[in-house]
Amino acid sequence: MKLKFLFIALLILVLCTCSQGKKNNLEKSETEEIIQESTEKQVINSLSEIEKKKFFKLILDAQDKATKNAKISVPNDSKFDERIDIERKLQSKYELEVYKKQSWWERIDGDISTANKIRNSISMLGIKSGWMN
Repeated sequence: MKLKFLFIALLILVLCTCSQGKKNNLEKSETEEIIQESTEKQVINSLSEIEKKKFFKLILDAQDKATKNAKISVPNDSKFDERIDIERKLQSKYELEVYKKQSWWERIDGDISTANKIRNSISMLGIKSGWMN
């Protein structure tokens, strides 16, 4: 009976320890996400409206260039899926070129995920503010 009790106690201790480890990993992950989000917001808040507008325009130009070059690469309209794949690859390439020229690129340690979040935020701001005109 004592052996069974000790086994159950040991099992509970192991389960609690594992559970605590998962909780710590989750807290660490959440903290990293908050830091990354905060970096994104810091970058956006550090830019003037003029800088945001210039970035918005550069991103639009990169997207237009990707669309144009994808259509040249795959002129056949019936190969839409193939054209879209090429366009996405080109868009990522051209946007990366834009990111690397930004004053904040080093500040985010070249993190493309953060750069994409900055792009998304500024793009939404640009659309809402009518910067496409």
